[in-house]
Order: sequence, then C-alpha cells, then structure tokens
Amino acid sequence: MRRNIGAQDIANEICMKRMVAKDVFVIVEGNTDIRLYGKFVRRDVSMIPGHSKSNVLSAMNELSNRGMNEAMGIVDGDFDRILDIEREIVDVFHTDTHDLETMIIRSRALDAVLQEYAKEEDVRRLELARGKGIRQLLLEAAMPLGALVLISVRGGLGLRFKGCHFEKFIDRSLHNDLDSMISDVLHNSNFHVTIDQKELRTRLERELKMGHDPWQLVRGHDMVSILLIGLLRSFGDYNARDLDKGALGGALRLAYSYQMFSRTELHHSMTGWELRHGREVLGSINDASGSLPSRDIADPDSV
Repeated sequence: MRRNIGAQDIANEICMKRMVAKDVFVIVEGNTDIRLYGKFVRRDVSMIPGHSKSNVLSAMNELSNRGMNEAMGIVDGDFDRILDIEREIVDVFHTDTHDLETMIIRSRALDAVLQEYAKEEDVRRLELARGKGIRQLLLEAAMPLGALVLISVRGGLGLRFKGCHFEKFIDRSLHNDLDSMISDVLHNSNFHVTIDQKELRTRLERELKMGHDPWQLVRGHDMVSILLIGLLRSFGDYNARDLDKGALGGALRLAYSYQMFSRTELHHSMTGWELRHGREVLGSINDASGSLPSRDIADPDSV
C-alpha cells in the first residue's frame, strides 16, 4: 500500500488537513524519521511520512506550487554533497551527514549506548590494539561499503546491498576484509552485473583515494550493523546478547537528545524556517520529549 502513495497524495492530505486546522507540517522519509524528529517538535506539529526521499521532494515542490508554505521537508543527505547534486526546492532540509543514523553516531549518543551495552575494559583493549576509538573504527569499516554503493550509483551497476552478510567480511576487531566484502556483494547481486571482482576492487581502491568526507560517504545502517557485530563478538556486556539491528538502532535514537540535535546544521535550518514563517516547530532544549514549553521564536539562541 505504501508503494502506491505518491507525492500528490501527500500534498492533498496536507492541504485537506490545513483546511480544518492551522497545523504546521513536517514531511520526512519514513516512520523511523518520525520516531526521532518527533521527539524534538511540538505536539501541535503534524509529522507526515513521505515513504521515500523522492516523495518528500516532490510533495514539497507541489505544495510550493500551490502556495502552501506551512510545511517543511527533512531528507537524508545521501550522496548529494559528494555528487554535487543541488536540489532547488524551498524549505527542504538535509541531514548534516549521509543520513539520520550517521548524524546520531557522530554525536555522543554512541558513547551513551556503549556505556549501556559495552564492557569498558574490552572497548579500551580494542582501541589500544587498533590505535583508534570505536567511532573511527566503525567509520573506517563502513567506508568501503559506502564507496561500493557510490560506485554502483554513479556507474549504474545495479549492485544489491540489502541482505549482505556483514559477518562474512567484518571481524571481531572491526576489520573489513575488502575481497570478502566484494564477493558477498556480488553474490548478493546474483552476479547479474557486468563487472568482475578484480575490476570492482580496482574501482573501490580508486574511490577510497578520492578523499571524500567519510560522514557523507558512509551509510548509517551499515555502521549500526558493524557496531552490532562488535557488541556481539568483541566488547559487548551481558545485556548486549539479545540485541538485534532494530533494537540497537532504537537505542541510538533514544540516546540522541535535543541538546545533541541543537548543535546540527539541520536544527539551525529549522530555526531559520521558524523565523521566516513566524511559526514554532521545535520544542525546548530543556524538554527532551518535544512537549510544549513555549519559546520566543524571535530568539534562535533560546534553544
């Protein structure tokens, strides 16, 4: 059913709701985004799932054409900054990093989750052995996979990444075996691609030397999958044993506070929207649940 919901449907729904209530609308890509951003907005703000990035962009464009300016859209950055993709759509804002999950992992929310689910001595042992912190190890382990996705997108290779078996190429020390990763991606793609493993390895090595901002290259759900392997195989405490990817992602979202969010460019863009439109969207920095102590929208530093 969700696949049949288009941008016109979303725009029509918002316009109909706007006829009976003076709500402000925030259109996001999906329900996971609502779980996070819903913590930070006022209760009288309507969160609308767009069910895809393209739907959010098209719905916002349609609303702009209709002269309806009580809505904003929030979408993942994806590879837009790396590929220099400019999207001239009014009131659409991007995550600071590749996506919502990377924005969370870059914050202290990761430290909070590690404090809850990891053994401190095992974390220190791994960090000393590798000479880097866990956050950097996650980032470096996920970069080759992000680079492969970029290569596939740019070259139209049709590689499939959903369903990859991370445990085949990520070890307990968070090393990424590149040949095993490429082999798994090709097998996951049913080999319906016109590139062999050797050529793909060459392209990958070239891409990794391009100097991309890793936070724009890496996908958050890849980092979550790698973190899960670390917790289950290497440095997790007893309460990490029953974690799965969904539960770990939820723990990261819960650990991500308004204070952390308030330091992002995305938050800055949203407060700018408030000033331009004279409407309140965001809750208070002292109100982590996003409920409603009112604040002066003329003073963006009040959050």
